[in-house]
Amino acid sequence: MIRNFFRTTFRYIARQKTFTIINISGLAIGLAASLLILLWIQDELSYDRFHSNADDIYRVEEDQNYSGDIYHVTVTPQPSGPVWKERIPEIREQTRVNRLPRILFRHDDMVFFENSVSAVDSGFFSVFTFPLLSGDPAEVLRNPLSIVLTEELARKYFGDADPLGQTLTLENRQAFTVTGVMKNLPPNSMFRFDALLPCSFLEEAGLMNNSWGSNSIWTFMLVNKGSDIEKVNKKLTEVVREYLPEGTVEYMLFQLTDIHLHAQFGFKHDNGPVTVIWIFASIALFILLIAGINFINLSTTKAATRAREISIKKVTGAGQKTLILQFMLESLLMVSFSMVISLVIVGLLLNLFNNITGKEFILSDLLKINFIAGFFITGILTAIISGIYPAFYMASLKPVAILKGETMQGKNNGRLRQALVIIQFTLSILIAVSAVFMYRQLNFMRTKDLGFDREDL
Repeated sequence: MIRNFFRTTFRYIARQKTFTIINISGLAIGLAASLLILLWIQDELSYDRFHSNADDIYRVEEDQNYSGDIYHVTVTPQPSGPVWKERIPEIREQTRVNRLPRILFRHDDMVFFENSVSAVDSGFFSVFTFPLLSGDPAEVLRNPLSIVLTEELARKYFGDADPLGQTLTLENRQAFTVTGVMKNLPPNSMFRFDALLPCSFLEEAGLMNNSWGSNSIWTFMLVNKGSDIEKVNKKLTEVVREYLPEGTVEYMLFQLTDIHLHAQFGFKHDNGPVTVIWIFASIALFILLIAGINFINLSTTKAATRAREISIKKVTGAGQKTLILQFMLESLLMVSFSMVISLVIVGLLLNLFNNITGKEFILSDLLKINFIAGFFITGILTAIISGIYPAFYMASLKPVAILKGETMQGKNNGRLRQALVIIQFTLSILIAVSAVFMYRQLNFMRTKDLGFDREDL
């Protein structure tokens, strides 16, 4: 029976070449656009989830009280991290991240300014999972005069030679020994650095601000699994109050995996950048609906040409369920062809999409399990949206009236098609207007007169 369904479906597709090409190409373009948005959304949701202990890593943040108005900041006093770890048993490990200004690097005749250097505590690699290509994660930052480089920066200064044990002179003053080389940071990380120095060096050099009233660095905590976060927040504040008795600042933990999309800063508190995710997810759904409606309208329009075929099948014993199964199978096959074509379109447009979004997607990203799962879910959703009404509509045609030569009663179907066309155009206009607003906003950001000459600045 299934074999017969397939044979009938392929015969119909072969006979209706123009109809098939229009339907499949329309679905393929809609699917390709939705899949590109899906790829972007999945990347945005993946930020900092690659760390082994991602669910237990938090950044310490503050609510500063200004005459009843709360100003939220994401930095803490420089001496706070080690004290919190010592005083609060729920904290397994801590690391401060101090983003340093531009530093002059020198190795033999190679001299460059490096802009992406941070100072961190020795527990950095115990908190975060940034794989080391060489060096012991527990020891690489123990010595105040040690330095850890990314793979790219190590190659820049040392070429193919082993960088371990080599020295780099910073600011023409102090020689640092390379104790570790780490893999280049993944693009879905909140961190951006090419080299790490120990905070202990800054302390020994007198470059750390030990005031509890000055907030200037990130502090991250690895908390014991199952800890009561509200109790930890209270303890954080109580510890600082011992050093600042008159302080009104409240301290709290903010989960690492929420930082990229839910971060807050300043007086205004809102949903954060996650709002953009919902907007683009809605656009992807709208595009699928437009493509699905197009498929429905074309399929129901062709129902008149298939009325006699449906009637003969019903008269010879085919039940409504059998016909529904046949038409759903036809829709599924056409969606399957569209999915294959859409995947090709996505691959061809990947570089252009990267230029637009600032991402770094490659073809292998299309083979990741999350994208594959999303790909099939999108395909199934499209097949259901596109195929369910035409299947039920065509299976419900009355064979007796059609075989007598009477005209098909398409009044209700015509009204539905009109309604679907209105919905289709409404969604299209909504997407077009949104695109215009986005373009004008981005253009405004790029061309706004800031009151000074930006050239060579």
